[in-house]
Amino acid sequence: MISAGVCFGTPPPAEAIKTSKNIAVICAEEPILTGQKTGITIFSQDGWTEEKPGFDLDILVQNAIKAGLNREVRLFAGKDVGVKIGASEGDPFNKELKAKLAELGKEWAADYVVVVYSTKTDDFIQRNEFRTVSGIGHYYAHFDCAYCVFRAAALECKTGKLYQTPVVRRARELYGIEWHINWHEYTSDEQRSFLRILTMLLNETMPEVLAAAGLNDTWKPAPEHFTLVHDARKSIVPEGNELEIPPGISRENAQNAVVAGFKDRNWVIESESADRVIGTYKSKNKEARCTATLSATKITLAPEGYETKKDGNRVQVEVYKRWHNNLKESIAGFLLKAPAAEAAPGALKQ
Repeated sequence: MISAGVCFGTPPPAEAIKTSKNIAVICAEEPILTGQKTGITIFSQDGWTEEKPGFDLDILVQNAIKAGLNREVRLFAGKDVGVKIGASEGDPFNKELKAKLAELGKEWAADYVVVVYSTKTDDFIQRNEFRTVSGIGHYYAHFDCAYCVFRAAALECKTGKLYQTPVVRRARELYGIEWHINWHEYTSDEQRSFLRILTMLLNETMPEVLAAAGLNDTWKPAPEHFTLVHDARKSIVPEGNELEIPPGISRENAQNAVVAGFKDRNWVIESESADRVIGTYKSKNKEARCTATLSATKITLAPEGYETKKDGNRVQVEVYKRWHNNLKESIAGFLLKAPAAEAAPGALKQ
């Protein structure tokens, strides 16, 4: 259906955009973070909106767009060119906004002006079609997760038609972060962890948004790398034995996080060197052993399991998965809280 020049539900002409050499992309994200608390009854609902959360949300989104693009375009911040949308009610592309985009397209001699913005959708986290989630924020409903909801729209400057992509929505589990009545009630560790999880979330969301707009021709739906928990949200703990070191964390701080993770689960540090930590955990005749090897970007865990028989022989057995998963979860949590070596764009203002 085409209404007022907007092709609802119709993807942009991706092939034409892919071949065009004159594309302008606008990041039209407002610096608004939201908190949403849900429960069984209406009396257990709560929420907040923080327009200045202490870090530059707009820069985080811009960085995710830059990382998700695999072609040359001109990228503009919406606030710099007078285009702000955010998760507003109704169709944001009124006559005034369309005229503004057309004016910018003419000024930039662009074939298409693509706008990336956050929007609203039904509650996909708990699969409740009578409730909505919007923009970017912290969702709580007896579990905690960060979420984001994005889409793109492309104005074809020659015809004035505006095409909208499907909505892309994602959520990731929050580790060691409690829901508070406003952003500034969060501790510095909680804010740091939330910001890192949000960065990962945006970086995995934007390639799909841009692919639908013809601006990323390499993105493909990937097998789930993270364990799915409670349907739509993803755990911070990967299924395999590799943990990503968040950007900006030094090797020393990453190693401190590994040691803290071992100690958090009452493992004994057997040895520690510049790039390796070995720990053991014993309970009666069972023993778990894990070697954590650090590189510049990741931590590789090598778990082992042993059992001491009645005759005193120590034999290797299958890995004790529960102990290993608990250890992995603790290390991942301490990595998210680790102090950064230096401030990065969009970093918390502390």
